[in-house]
Amino acid sequence: MPNIDILVLAILQGATEFLPVSSSGHLLMAPQLYCWGAQSPALELAALLGALVAVMVCFAGDLIGMAQGFLKVLQGKRDGRVRLIGLLLVAAIPYLAAAFLVECYAGDALHGPLVVGNALVWFGLLLYGTDRLGLTVRRIEHMTFGQALTIGLLQCCAVIPGASGTGITMTTGRVLGYERPEAVRFAFLLSIPILIAIAGYKGWLVFDAGSAIDFPQTALAFGLSAVAGFLAIAFLSYWVRRSGFLPFVLYRIALGAYLLYVFYVAGGPAC
Repeated sequence: MPNIDILVLAILQGATEFLPVSSSGHLLMAPQLYCWGAQSPALELAALLGALVAVMVCFAGDLIGMAQGFLKVLQGKRDGRVRLIGLLLVAAIPYLAAAFLVECYAGDALHGPLVVGNALVWFGLLLYGTDRLGLTVRRIEHMTFGQALTIGLLQCCAVIPGASGTGITMTTGRVLGYERPEAVRFAFLLSIPILIAIAGYKGWLVFDAGSAIDFPQTALAFGLSAVAGFLAIAFLSYWVRRSGFLPFVLYRIALGAYLLYVFYVAGGPAC
């Protein structure tokens, strides 16, 4: 794969993984729009790992706190920080189960531009509506396991490319009355167990297939994705303390409309 394609792939993975604009939708549609060849599984894995490292670095304090709390519990002591681990697992498991079922039984049925374009538009409008109407009274420490399960069940919709897992978590968080920065923070934290599980699965596929690995290219994809992910997390964390999700919603609507126009009005990309 040419370096320019690696650059686009890595930046898309790192940035859109955390912005509420759908990484899966971008990663599916970019090769179709620009007529790229098949992407290397090793490069996809490297870009995914770069995004994972970015969010783990940004939330290292939370991760260290949860690890310390877990060790105290193993010693027979109580520690409230372990509760966050339970909330994240309860919210992550439904999506991972749904993603596994879709991977096994749906194949590429959801990968068409009609699905992606519509999901970008309608889930974007849902994010805007709930953000405007949602209450702002709760923080993550107020979250119950029932609310975490609700987030996890609704995040199953993220198996639809274009829906956006982080976007759905933010949408649900606003519906449940969480402050915008808190809904965003929980979405970022929730991405950690999900990305770990997906990276483990993709890593096993790469190993099982015995795929050749171009180490300079994979290192480039990893590094660019990590930087893009870090910048996306920092930007969104800053932005939502001062404004809402409208710019991302407008972007989603514009991109969704563009995809529908290119593939269903203009007759497809000019490749």
